[in-house]
Amino acid sequence: AAAAAGTVAVQPRMNVEGVPVIFPFKPYRSQLLLMQRVVKACKQSQHALLESPTGTGKTLALLCSSLAWQKVQNEQQAAEYSAAVMREAEEQALALVGQLPSQGPQTPPAGPSSLPLPTPEPTPAAPVAEPLPPAGEDPRGEDIDEFKSPPRYRTPARPDPPPTHVPAASASPDSQDTPAPKRPRLVAPKPFQIFYATRTHKQIAQVISELRRTPYNRTQMTILSSREHTCIRSFEPGENKNEECQRLLEEIKGGGHGCAMYHQFQNLAQHVQFNQNTWDIEDLVLAGRKARACPYFAARELMLGANIVFCPYNYLLDPAIRQQLNIDVKNNIIILDEAHNIEDIAREVASVTLTFDKLQQLQQILSQLAQVAHNAQRLSAAIRSLLNWFDRATGAASHLKQVDYETFSQTLTGTEGAKALLGCGLTGPSAAMLAQDLAALLQDFTTPGRRQIERPAGLDVGLLERIIMVLRFFLSGAHEDYIILLKRGVERMGLGRIPYRSLTFACLNSAIAINDIKTARSIILTSGTLAPLQSFASELGVDFAHTLEADHIIKPEQLWAVAWGTAPSARSIVCNYQSLNGFDLQDDIGTVLQRICAIVPFGVLVFLPSYSLLDRLVERWRATGLLAALSGLKRVVFEPRGVGTKDELAECLDDYYTSIRAAEAGKGNGGLMLAVARGKISEGLNFADNNCRAVVNVGIPYAPFKDELVRAKQQYNDVHSKTRGLLDGRKWYDACAFRALNQGLGRCIRHQHDWAAVVLLDQRFCADGKCAASLPCWVRKGLQRFSASAEAEDSLRDFIAHQHKA
Repeated sequence: AAAAAGTVAVQPRMNVEGVPVIFPFKPYRSQLLLMQRVVKACKQSQHALLESPTGTGKTLALLCSSLAWQKVQNEQQAAEYSAAVMREAEEQALALVGQLPSQGPQTPPAGPSSLPLPTPEPTPAAPVAEPLPPAGEDPRGEDIDEFKSPPRYRTPARPDPPPTHVPAASASPDSQDTPAPKRPRLVAPKPFQIFYATRTHKQIAQVISELRRTPYNRTQMTILSSREHTCIRSFEPGENKNEECQRLLEEIKGGGHGCAMYHQFQNLAQHVQFNQNTWDIEDLVLAGRKARACPYFAARELMLGANIVFCPYNYLLDPAIRQQLNIDVKNNIIILDEAHNIEDIAREVASVTLTFDKLQQLQQILSQLAQVAHNAQRLSAAIRSLLNWFDRATGAASHLKQVDYETFSQTLTGTEGAKALLGCGLTGPSAAMLAQDLAALLQDFTTPGRRQIERPAGLDVGLLERIIMVLRFFLSGAHEDYIILLKRGVERMGLGRIPYRSLTFACLNSAIAINDIKTARSIILTSGTLAPLQSFASELGVDFAHTLEADHIIKPEQLWAVAWGTAPSARSIVCNYQSLNGFDLQDDIGTVLQRICAIVPFGVLVFLPSYSLLDRLVERWRATGLLAALSGLKRVVFEPRGVGTKDELAECLDDYYTSIRAAEAGKGNGGLMLAVARGKISEGLNFADNNCRAVVNVGIPYAPFKDELVRAKQQYNDVHSKTRGLLDGRKWYDACAFRALNQGLGRCIRHQHDWAAVVLLDQRFCADGKCAASLPCWVRKGLQRFSASAEAEDSLRDFIAHQHKA
């Protein structure tokens, strides 16, 4: 741990596939393997799929190897360009020699060494960052006029290409009026950038903290985030930050004052703090508040010269966001970390769900705009046609089928949907024209002289962009990769009931969103839990030439992994959909947890397949007294449902951690967290050391098989399994379930000296080799199976006793 902290100890330098990599400490074998795959993929312009268990230093290895390759490659490109400029200059000098008038035989012709060589313009000295203006100072005052049009910070100055070659002296007199063919102009190569994306801003903060530990912690970087995280302007309650910011920008472009903070974002971006150091969003926001300068646009400005750009996934996958932020991934490196859910995220990016009320509001605003803005007319007509069809398809006279007491739905195939949209006058070419019209309309708002009206309050440009994006995907030959879901029902809001209607364009092909970023030089997908790996290449349409399933860095005796398939009652535990409704199985699950909690100290995490099962178990255990028995052993905490607020989750975690700290102080025996696979607890949270001494996974967390999207995706895969190489519907369904299960298992063992028990509570892991084969390799290779509950309990006691001695 001391070495990992990066004290004054010598930082190891190593040759990884021909690239010198500096690491903050002696790397583990799993880190070396990962760095080799990363460098190979970058050098060979190929893609990589890399699994390395949580706690093995995956992030450090990713950062050091990719930044080391980038440094070598960019320096090589710059050297080659400089050499090409010098060769060009020498050739021009030789050409000029041949054009000099003859001075007689006594005067030898001047050689290249006696002529001035045309050289590129000297690289200007890097601008010295000015101190940030103090808070309260007028951000547009005379004292900072020099920053109104600053030079591009951090972007290396490039020599201008030499002028076109002049004709050689040997050209005939008759050809002197004929211009010589022009040579291609030298163009300075674009430096390679790394786009490092992960799921949440919190995970980005964790990556930044790792970057600080590396020898590359002074690399030029930026973090792209939403205005919710970086806007420092004060807003009235209920104001939409995005809409208000757009309005203020349009005001500036129209000659008005707009937002005072916007005028100083370049000053903030040039500050040395953000050009020579690793920083996080909090640093940028704090500096922005002091300087009264916009952190949001400063971060975007910093992207121009950044070596590495950190952002959430959707900033790379969503075409509208990429266009808005001018993100260019072509020939660059993309790292998608924590990418176990990337298939689902890619499909969601290419999908959209519309409510009737929201679409109606959008159409009303566009209809008013169309009266004064020509570029809004076609947009208004298209949304009106879509709304009218939506109304007919979900109205009282529609063909929706009743699925429960108050919900009606219908699923259309992509072909049926394309036919319906054709009846609305919507086609591939017309969708492309709508995108052009929207761009022109936004230009009308912002270009002086063309501005016709104020941008209407409530105009949701983001929603309009998303609708057009999905329509372009859908109507450009990809309609077979979609289904359309129509719903009508009633939503309960507090004590009231509100009717709703929804229209969903649901993408079934992850490759649609991924195709747009395949222009990258390398796409590197990584996570602690990617297993099973086989679905990624076919689902994403990416050929992963380099793969890795790294082992854990712990010793075998630090992990106790067991398939526990028999209850103390001697009944088999099979947690399938049918049996989970039975009281016997519910009682058996509670009894096994009671035995585990009596043996394992401190924290125990339990992952269940669904919230509905959690509710049924709690209800049953209350009635039988099992919940009281569990509460007598540990503090029992329940994960809030997915719709719970951040405060509810924070309270839940605080309650759990408090029970662990109390146990460490000799008060109580710790906590029992009852959580759900795919929930917030299973994603990205760190339960190191005593916070998790055992993970118990109940059953296999299959997605609801009656869900329309799940059924449609299975059918889609069955149809295309042979033609596109997709897993068939059943194998895809299994892969998704095990990936969710494995994500929960990864909450424990977070570093080299950690230890934990992993319990797979289901007979299928004892009898079915296919189930065990879908587990991560670090669990799979040491998995034990017991035929009796008592044997498992004795083995667990021995494991805990050994850890106490160690």
